[in-house]
Amino acid sequence: MDLTLHQAAVTPPRKRKPGPGGVLITRLEQVCWTYAANGIFRDGEGGTLHILHTPRQELKARLTRAWQHAVGRRWEHRKGFKGLRFVCTHLSKIDTTKHAPDAVGFLQVAQTGAFYTADCLKHSGFTDSSLCTRCSAEDSVEHRHWQCPATAQSRALIPGPVQEKIDTMDPCLREHGWMPEPWEVREFKMSLKDIPDRMCNYVHAWKQAHLDLFCDGTGLDPKQPQTRLVAWAVVLAGIDPQSPHIPLAWGGVRGQWQTVMRAELMAFVSALCYGVSTAATFAIWSDCEVIVKRARRIQQGTFEVTSTCTDHDLWMIVQQIIPSPQICSLHHIKSHQTYAGEEAWLQWACSANDTADLQASWALEQLPAHVRDAQQKASKAVTMAQQVVQHVHAHMVRVAQLSVVAPSPVTPTVYRLPDTMILDWKAVADTARVEAPENLRFQKWLTILQWMGDLQCPNAAPRWMSWFELLVSYQLHSGEWGPESTSSHNTWRMHPQLQEYNGKQMLRSWAAYLLNLLRLHYPNYKPVDGRPSNPRFHCWTMGILCRITEASADAVRLWLDATFGNSRITKMAALHQCGPAEAVRPVQRAPKEHGLHRFWQSQR
Repeated sequence: MDLTLHQAAVTPPRKRKPGPGGVLITRLEQVCWTYAANGIFRDGEGGTLHILHTPRQELKARLTRAWQHAVGRRWEHRKGFKGLRFVCTHLSKIDTTKHAPDAVGFLQVAQTGAFYTADCLKHSGFTDSSLCTRCSAEDSVEHRHWQCPATAQSRALIPGPVQEKIDTMDPCLREHGWMPEPWEVREFKMSLKDIPDRMCNYVHAWKQAHLDLFCDGTGLDPKQPQTRLVAWAVVLAGIDPQSPHIPLAWGGVRGQWQTVMRAELMAFVSALCYGVSTAATFAIWSDCEVIVKRARRIQQGTFEVTSTCTDHDLWMIVQQIIPSPQICSLHHIKSHQTYAGEEAWLQWACSANDTADLQASWALEQLPAHVRDAQQKASKAVTMAQQVVQHVHAHMVRVAQLSVVAPSPVTPTVYRLPDTMILDWKAVADTARVEAPENLRFQKWLTILQWMGDLQCPNAAPRWMSWFELLVSYQLHSGEWGPESTSSHNTWRMHPQLQEYNGKQMLRSWAAYLLNLLRLHYPNYKPVDGRPSNPRFHCWTMGILCRITEASADAVRLWLDATFGNSRITKMAALHQCGPAEAVRPVQRAPKEHGLHRFWQSQR
């Protein structure tokens, strides 16, 4: 592995070969993971892991977390999203059980950044003022939620300690409901690597012909994945109900994947390794039925452990060393049950299992002090973060409902599109002939003005034409591909058609040159998004509202029909693969010589 990954790691990204090693290194570098050696990677927080020996659940969880943080870093530059680099999607998740469907929609709008206030609507042309419609202060998402007097009643519903915490949080939470991961959680996760591996450290025990080994696992915050801390223990049961049970091994689970199931499995593997190391027969007792059932299947040869299995690193050990049922017997015992008055053997088994449970709880207390302190701080931080998110989301829903339902005391001035938005192609052509600067004049540029003049029809109904449709119309009219830029000084020429046709670049050049001509007659003109009038288009795109002749519209429609058949255009990227437009000749159908049409002359 090191031969493949090391060579790719020391090669610059642009020179890497597109093999498995190069692709893996490149993809992991995008989430700030770097290759160390021998299959070991370092994450962006200084932690390390082996991509083959690490449990697949931990590998998936750490990759998911790293990817979310990488995406947060890319979004953090957006207004109101500062702090998103440490986003915690688990804490930020919208609780659909506590919010109505419309409230969930409000929160989704807030989290995507589509919560528009007057300061944004002004730039979109919907209003000419950036002032709040309720208090006449400068409007913004921050103002709407946390400063506006109109929303003060909603803010008053937030408890004081929670409000104080919100005041110190980043804008990504205050404005869009994304909760950053508490730094205490990151400290706790980094401390987990300091837990020693004591799976095969055993205390002295008397030699016996038969061993009964009871294993158990336990944990703190079992329902909180971010702050869960687990431990395990193995107990050697007494040879009879009157004999004491002897603690054999105990410890914590190293690594960021802290689950009670993994702790139970570590106790099982520890007991198995101890039993195999002795010359005696032994029995392993566990209160985890899943582990007992899978171990039996492995023992019987009906289950094969692979790297895709959960906790495959531990199950691989089980598969390699587990002896036959004659030597190692496996038993499932229910935990935390009242056994007074039961048979003697059941009382003995339940007593040994309770001892293993107590030993596992004691093992938690024996973990490194700084790990336990970090866990307690992280647990408190997550609890507070959950309360903060709950109140912030509820407040955002109330503010959104107020914005939608409550009438505005001041009616904002709405910006209306002027009549000149229906462009006059003939006027643009006439202006361009006189006022076009030298850089826009080149050989054959008059074909564009001629096309404009022939395109205009004053009495036609307005049509929304995309840049692509206009380019097709020009190509059908002139037989040319269109203008292209020749340098960075805004100089142009007609495309010489010597290179392969690049539809995407041709469309960009066409739109840029046409805007230069349009602004000679309409100096303040800006193209806007719209859905083309042609029903084939099922998407919005930049275009122009204008009046064109029926012949020009039919020519474009026929070319689109011949090129796309019955397909709809749902993405403009599909148009970039098209070649230059050429006139479509009507298809002459061959005369029919067979069929029932021979008996009805009107159908010929």
